[in-house]
Amino acid sequence: FPVVWHYHSPGRSLTVAGPFFHRRKGRDLHVGVFPLFYYRRTQNNLRSQIYSPVFFYERDEEARVRHFGLLVPPYYHRRDADREVNVLFPLVWRWHNKVERTTTWVIPPFVFYSDPLGKTQVAFPLFWRFKDAESGNATSVLFPLFYRHSRPDGRSTTIVFPFFYRAKKKKGWSAGI
Repeated sequence: FPVVWHYHSPGRSLTVAGPFFHRRKGRDLHVGVFPLFYYRRTQNNLRSQIYSPVFFYERDEEARVRHFGLLVPPYYHRRDADREVNVLFPLVWRWHNKVERTTTWVIPPFVFYSDPLGKTQVAFPLFWRFKDAESGNATSVLFPLFYRHSRPDGRSTTIVFPFFYRAKKKKGWSAGI
C-alpha cells in the first residue's frame, strides 16, 4: 500500500497520507486525521461539521441550527429557531422554548420553570413554590412543616405544622395555636 495516494478528476479529488485524508467533490469538502479529527463542509458552506474525541460542532445555516459539545468538561449547547439548550453535566441544565416562551433551569437539587402562565421554583424534594401569572395567586410549601397560599387581594392561608395556622380574609382573620 502506498504511503501517499492521490486521485483527481474534474470537480473531485481525494488524497490519503497515512491517517490524513482530504476529499473534495464539487463544493463539498471532507478533511480528517483518523481518529483524531474530522471536518466536513457542504452545500456552498451552508453546513459544516467538526468531530474529534473531545468536542463536536455542527452548523446548518438553512435550518438555523448550531450545536456543539465538549467531553471535558461535559458540555452541550444547541440553538435553533425554536429552542436553546445548554447542559454542563451534571451541574446545570437549561432549556428555553422560544415558541412556547418557556424556560427551565435545573441546578440540582433546584428546579426553576417559567412560562407565560406562571413560575415554579423547587428545592427538591422539600420546598415548592408556584405563582400563577394570570390570577396572581402564589403557593409555597416546605414539606411537611410549612404551607402558605396567598392571593393579590390580601387573602392568605398560612400553616406551620403542627403548631400554628392563620387565615386572612377580606373582612378579618383567624388564627390558632
